[in-house]
Amino acid sequence: MCGKFKLLVLFAALFWAATLLNANARTASPQVDDNAGILDQLKKGDALLDNDRVDDAIAAFMVIIRVAPENALARQHLARAYAQQGNIDQAVAEDKHCLAIDPRNAEAHQHLGLMYGTQGRYEKAVYEANQALNLDVRNQDAYVVLGSALSALKTYQPAIAALETAISIDPTDFQPYLALAATMGRKGDYAGSVQVYKKALSLRPNSVPAHIGLAADYAKLGKTQDEVRELELAVKAAPTSAIAHGHLGSALWRAGQFQNSLREGSIATSLRLQSGALGRILFGWGATFAFFGAILAITFASSAFKPQDGETLLKSFFLTFYKDKPGRFVITSRRLVFVPELISSIAHATRVSIERDNVESIESQRTTTGASLIVHTVDGSAVVFRMPLLVLQPLLKELEKEGIGRRN
Repeated sequence: MCGKFKLLVLFAALFWAATLLNANARTASPQVDDNAGILDQLKKGDALLDNDRVDDAIAAFMVIIRVAPENALARQHLARAYAQQGNIDQAVAEDKHCLAIDPRNAEAHQHLGLMYGTQGRYEKAVYEANQALNLDVRNQDAYVVLGSALSALKTYQPAIAALETAISIDPTDFQPYLALAATMGRKGDYAGSVQVYKKALSLRPNSVPAHIGLAADYAKLGKTQDEVRELELAVKAAPTSAIAHGHLGSALWRAGQFQNSLREGSIATSLRLQSGALGRILFGWGATFAFFGAILAITFASSAFKPQDGETLLKSFFLTFYKDKPGRFVITSRRLVFVPELISSIAHATRVSIERDNVESIESQRTTTGASLIVHTVDGSAVVFRMPLLVLQPLLKELEKEGIGRRN
């Protein structure tokens, strides 16, 4: 939770800037054609963006481009809409098209720099930010883009100077403080970073990135209790943030509060599964919980299964989930058993035991991100387990080998 985390905070700042720039574009853009229909259509697209109807906004801007393909303002607004959609490559293309029409558009240079930074093309981001500042020396957001890109290039002093200039333009703006604190932390000035994060939190007390960033500094300074406090505030501000719960669990582990740590890890796991964010990693690649690192590696190895008298353990499959709680699927000579892992047990996960003679049939369902195994019993119930595809395949092979789910 040090250099890499600081870089994540830094680019969280970049994405915040992408959202904020959407409003700025409407006042600093070049004059459109003297056409009331185009102006009305631009306003319609902006209103749709304000209401997070990004696809509809893109469609609205495309209406203008079909009738006026060289309208720079429509291209500029469309670039921001693509950025909000997450289509960074297309946003870059539209910014370039805008600048080909109007090379002196400072906002387009600034936004293009932001997009380059998001792509990791930091030298290009620096160039575009400087182009924007050459056209508008008071462009605060261009200083933020410049400082963030220089920070990513580890050119810390010029980065800090750019971000301090951004703050001087508007000391009440939260965004430059967040980027400056992240930059100072990456530079290794944790005490200085703490002070800047505190200033940021005085402007926006419920900022989750600021609380998490401040906690990271406290961790580097060896102030574990302060780290825990900041992460608890982050969780309070965003109770559904898997990132906040995961970091809190890690901090609690270092503080020796193991049961509370595992509880937070379980909450983070559940939130990740609900959001689907972990699915692409867990079920697509078969990775274990990378976001919680060694703690979950420990807990996955911690539970034990003891066969009953006269029962033989045949196979055990990790990375199995029942009601979104992690555990393992055990096949014995008599039963199918779901054994919750330690963190699941703390969260009151259910242990499942099904006699093999009571299995009516086995059904599997596959998606691009994972799979489900459905055990149908003779009493008409269905028990559903989730797992990665790479777990399902050997599990089905073992069930078939044992003749489980085949009725004579």
